[in-house]
This record gives sequence, structure tokens and C-alpha cells, in this order.
Amino acid sequence: MTLKRIYFSPDDGAGEGGEATQQPKTFTQDEVDRMIGDRLSKERKKYEKDLEAKVSEAKTEAERMAAMSADEKAAHEKEQQEKARKEREDALTKREAAIQLRELRAEALETLADKALPKALADCLDYSSAEKCKESIETIGKVFNTAVQGEVEKRLKGHTPSQTGGNVPAQSRAAQLSAQYQQQKYGVKTE
Repeated sequence: MTLKRIYFSPDDGAGEGGEATQQPKTFTQDEVDRMIGDRLSKERKKYEKDLEAKVSEAKTEAERMAAMSADEKAAHEKEQQEKARKEREDALTKREAAIQLRELRAEALETLADKALPKALADCLDYSSAEKCKESIETIGKVFNTAVQGEVEKRLKGHTPSQTGGNVPAQSRAAQLSAQYQQQKYGVKTE
């Protein structure tokens, strides 16, 4: 029987500069089979233990049901049905809440796009109800637009030119260029 070697490292063991480094770990087919067998037996034991626990629980329940009177059995069955109904109801409530959240988020993204607001603001909204979501969109929209307007005004605000000599205000760049042009062309000096 020939044994196949399995390599778990793509290199041949040579590192930088051709120096030999640690050889990749190799396994024979028998070693791989043994590892797989060990893992399977461990999982099989776990499954059997879980199955045994479920069977034991079912036996205990059956013994308890056998010891009950007809009225107690009916009450127990009604209790079990009520418990199952409650679990289904809770699952439905969770699903409805998830669906409502997705719908509110989709509607909020659409509203943000209509108001030319960034989609990233959707993460800051209150999705507890449709009314609160709309209120939070309005509030965040106002704050965002105010902040943008303030930054625009800040950047558009020009610097007042410094004064040159005495109380004479400095000329604008256009006026300076115009004066230079007239002086060069006509030899006229303007103030």
C-alpha cells in the first residue's frame, strides 16, 4: 500500500535567501484517517448523549402523563397548547418588528434622498415608530442644513483688505489692475 503525503503549506521549506526553514507538516493517509475517525467518534458520542437526554425527557413526560387523571391531562395539554401559541405569537411579533424596521428604513432613505441629505444619516434616525422616524428626519435635516449653511458662509466670507497708509482704503485687485492698465496705455495715473 502506498501512502500519500498531504502538504498544508504551499512553499517547499525554503525561506528568503534560499535558507531552509521549518518543513511543512505532512500527514500520512493513516494519520488523516485516524484524525477523521477521532472527530467522527467525538461527534457521534455528542449526538448519542443529546439523543439520550431527549429520550429520557420524553419518558419522564410519558410517566407523568400516565400518572395524571383525565382532568389533569386536559389541563396539561391546554397548558402545552397555550405555551406553543405564545411561542408562535412571539415569533410573529419579532418578524413584524423586523419587517416594520426594514420598511421604515427604506422610507427614511427615500425621504433623505428627496431632501438631498446624505444616506449615512439614516443610521442616526429613531425607528421606533413612523412618527418618530419622520420627526427625527426633520430634526436631523434642520441641523445638517444649518451646519452646511454655516460652513458655506464661513468659507464665502471674504477677508477685509488691509489699509495702505493713513485712512485711504486699499483698492480691490480689479481696481489695481485697472489703474495699472490705464497708466501703461495712456500714461494716466489714477488714485
